[in-house]
Amino acid sequence: MGDMNEGKGNVCMPGGSCDKGGCGSCGSGGSCGCGMGGSMGHGMMWKRHHGKGPFFMLALLALAVWLGFKARNENRMFDYIGVPLERDVISVSGEGKAVGIPDLASIDLGTTIEKKTVAEAQAENTRVMNDVNAKLKDAGVKAEDIQTTSYNVNPNYDWNNGKQSLRSYSVSQNVHVK
Repeated sequence: MGDMNEGKGNVCMPGGSCDKGGCGSCGSGGSCGCGMGGSMGHGMMWKRHHGKGPFFMLALLALAVWLGFKARNENRMFDYIGVPLERDVISVSGEGKAVGIPDLASIDLGTTIEKKTVAEAQAENTRVMNDVNAKLKDAGVKAEDIQTTSYNVNPNYDWNNGKQSLRSYSVSQNVHVK
């Protein structure tokens, strides 16, 4: 099988033409340069002898470019794998044991009182919380170590036959003691 430039120097071109004006059906014994000596037109000989034609070469070039970019991107991805997010960090771990007598306690406590009116619920809640505060102070807790963390007043409803009716009011108070 010959080179495109062998024979008499004519070059077989895609589409059935020679660079010397064409020789017809390549019946001249391969003098067009394709060396095939066949009886087909130049375009068919070029495709049969040289692959699938210009479309195939263009597709092969596009594939090569795509594979090149794909390989480059895959390689760049490995630049970040295994790289710690924090750099230049010193990490120290240790274990220790301390023995001491506890001298601080912390508790949260509270009350919830439910009465028919807000005034009754607040009065009862105030009486109970004043008693709690007095007992804490008698136990040696300083007044600044008793802190109210929440105080809420809420209505309580009953549902009877699809209708809402006021049942009572709740007053709740919570304190933090240390």
